[in-house]
Amino acid sequence: MYLRKLLIIAFLLTTSHIYSAEYNKINFSIRYFDKKIYYPGDSVQIKASIINDTPEEFSFNLSENKIFNIKLNVKTMNNQVLDPSENFIINSSRNSNTFYREIILDPGEEFSFIVDLDDYTDISKPGMYVIDGSFTTDLNSNGNFLLISNRLPLSVRPGSAEREFTEYLDYETGEILKANPIPPDEAVQYMLESRQKSIWPRFFLYLDIKELLLSDSNMKRKFERSTEEEQQLLIRNFKKQMEGERLQSDQSIVLIPSDFEILHTSYSADRATVIVREEFLQTGYTAVKSYTYYLHRLDGIWKIYNYEVKNIGTK
Repeated sequence: MYLRKLLIIAFLLTTSHIYSAEYNKINFSIRYFDKKIYYPGDSVQIKASIINDTPEEFSFNLSENKIFNIKLNVKTMNNQVLDPSENFIINSSRNSNTFYREIILDPGEEFSFIVDLDDYTDISKPGMYVIDGSFTTDLNSNGNFLLISNRLPLSVRPGSAEREFTEYLDYETGEILKANPIPPDEAVQYMLESRQKSIWPRFFLYLDIKELLLSDSNMKRKFERSTEEEQQLLIRNFKKQMEGERLQSDQSIVLIPSDFEILHTSYSADRATVIVREEFLQTGYTAVKSYTYYLHRLDGIWKIYNYEVKNIGTK
C-alpha cells in the first residue's frame, strides 16, 4: 500500500511537471496597437496577444470586461507603480455577473485583442515609463494561472496632443509634423509634393484615412459590420496598403506625379473642391490625368476625404 501511494504521488508530480513545462510555452505579449507620439492624457492602445507554442490544443476563458483577465502596470524609471485610474476602480468594483467565452487555440495559433491603458491607469505627467502585464487564463483560479508579458518602454512628451492624425513623426528628418490651417489648395499641393518625394508621414498629414477607406462601398459595408477594434484594424491596414502601394481597389491616390498644376479651387465654410492636372511618366509617353480632390474641414484643418480621376490623354 505504501509503495502504491508513492507511485501515485510520483505520477502526480510528473504530470504536474509536464503540464507546467507545456504551460510555460503559452506566451503572453503586449505591443503598441498604433504607436505615435504620446502626451499626458493621451489614449494609449495596447495590442495583447496569447500565443500557443505548445504541441497541444490550449483553451482559456476570456471575460467580456478584459480587466478581469489582463492587468497592466505602468512604472516610472524608479520602479514606482502608477496609481490605478478611476475607470479601473469603477470597473473592478462592480458587483455584477461576468460574461465570458471560451477561446480555443490550436498549436501555433494566436489570439489578440486591443485594450486601452486608460482603463488601468492615468498618465498625467511627461516622462519615461515601462509597461508590463499579466494575463489570467482561468477566471475561477484566483490568479493562480498567470502569464507574464514582456515590457514596453513608453515615452510621454511634455505638452498636449492635437486631434488624432494631426501629428506625425517625419522619420527622415526626425521632426514632428503638425497639420496647419492652410487653404485647401495648399493642403493638396503639400500632399502631392510629399508623394513626389515619397515621404509618407507628410503624405498622410492632410488625408482623412477613414473617409478614404469608406469611399469603397465594399469596405464601407465591412466597416459598418465590424466591432470598434476591428474598425481600427481596418483603418490601420488600409494605411499600410497605401504605404506599400498595395491598395485592393483604386491605386490612383498613391501614384507619383512627375508634374502637376492646380487648375481650380472652390470652397465654402467646411467643404472644398480642388482640380489638379497631373502627369505620370510611362515607358515611351506621359499620361495626363485630371484629379478632383474633395476636402472637408475638421477642427480648422482641411482634409482630403475623396477624389475622382479622369484620363485626359497622353503626350
